[in-house]
Amino acid sequence: MRERLKRLAPKSMIRIYQRARYLGITALFFAARLLPVRKNLVALCNVWGYGDNAKYVAEELIARKKAAREAGNAKSSRTPDLSAQERKLWRSLQIVFITNHPEQVPACPELTARRTNTPRAVLALACARVWVDNNRKEAYIRKRRGQYYIQLWHGGVALKKIEGDCVQALGKEYIRRARRDSAATDLFISNSDFCTRMYRRAFWAKCEIAEYGSPRNDRFVHTAAEQAADGEKNNSRAGQTAAYAEAGGINSTKAGRTAEQAADGELNCSRGVTAEGKLLPRCAVYAPTYRTGRNSFCSFDAAQLRAALADRFGGEWEILVRLHPLAAEGRDLRKIPGVRDISGAPDLYEILYGADVLITDYSNTMFEFAMTGRPVFLYADDVREYEKERGLYFDFRTLPFDGAETAKELYRQIRDYDPERRRGELRRLYEAVGLKESGKAAALVAERIAAECAGE
Repeated sequence: MRERLKRLAPKSMIRIYQRARYLGITALFFAARLLPVRKNLVALCNVWGYGDNAKYVAEELIARKKAAREAGNAKSSRTPDLSAQERKLWRSLQIVFITNHPEQVPACPELTARRTNTPRAVLALACARVWVDNNRKEAYIRKRRGQYYIQLWHGGVALKKIEGDCVQALGKEYIRRARRDSAATDLFISNSDFCTRMYRRAFWAKCEIAEYGSPRNDRFVHTAAEQAADGEKNNSRAGQTAAYAEAGGINSTKAGRTAEQAADGELNCSRGVTAEGKLLPRCAVYAPTYRTGRNSFCSFDAAQLRAALADRFGGEWEILVRLHPLAAEGRDLRKIPGVRDISGAPDLYEILYGADVLITDYSNTMFEFAMTGRPVFLYADDVREYEKERGLYFDFRTLPFDGAETAKELYRQIRDYDPERRRGELRRLYEAVGLKESGKAAALVAERIAAECAGE
């Protein structure tokens, strides 16, 4: 109903309403700052929904809170040898998740959902001891003494230039707000030497940067270990498990070992079956990034794409399309034959964990999904224009992935896919960027939050 009213109302009325509401929220925020900071309150934010790095930190906090509550009955691996004071801290922790889509947040007593820019969300931000954000904060939000701001960001190793490295594309007003937001940040979370350098340069970071890895990537590490624990030692993914266990994740000295251990054309081995015992279709996720002025994102023939995937990897295939939230708004992909629109899914990474193939253009998901050893294909039919408009950190044509600029080229590259050809290149890229994925990023961030709430 709300979206329908926005479409029907005159734009002038919408602007007046938005301005009045913004002024009211701003006044409420500064009034709420008269209240004391609550040492046990943590406010996590992800504007697009219950997903990305903020979600996985929230889940770690919830698990630790539950474990501390149950610590008297049984010992928990998440809260080993906690003192009485530490158990008290975890039990008393109040966790608030602020997003545009609070309906996506699971209902549980340990977590409270709040809609962005509502009075209760504003109150939480004004009084929280720790802020944990996945995006930039709204312009009216100001940190005060006694608050601690952790910036997770929604990226890592990047292809497209961001923040201060593409000022012309983002505009002066956004850059001004971004610089102020970075000045208020106390801790950036990085997953690589590349990311750390980027934070210093393009995010103007003068605070501490912790190279914990990305919380959303932890599960890429854990999935392989879980499969080994289930006894899938004959599966070719067991070699990946061994590499992860030995390295404690992915780091710059053992980067790319996952891809090296993968068998020729190996896909996700965890597919289920229907009630009739039929193997579910394999899934190729098409996840293009957002760019302004782009109206069409599926410039391929789904039938031909499925045929190419079947020719190379066998089996039946389903094409899942996940647009960026800004691109998905108001679009109906149901008119495009042969694809399933999953743009409304709150968390892309929940989908990627079970996907067989990723097709993207400029999204950093290429570097993350490739950790699994599963195939990544790049399809960018506007690469020349995008390079001029936004700029890239790497040469698109020399990335360790098959890159196509036309649909026919994409189909051909899928049929000709040779993982051996790319493994060395991928390993060298991971080494060059100094990738540091520990598989424990969410846990390390949670421990940092607890330390700040305890006043250490």
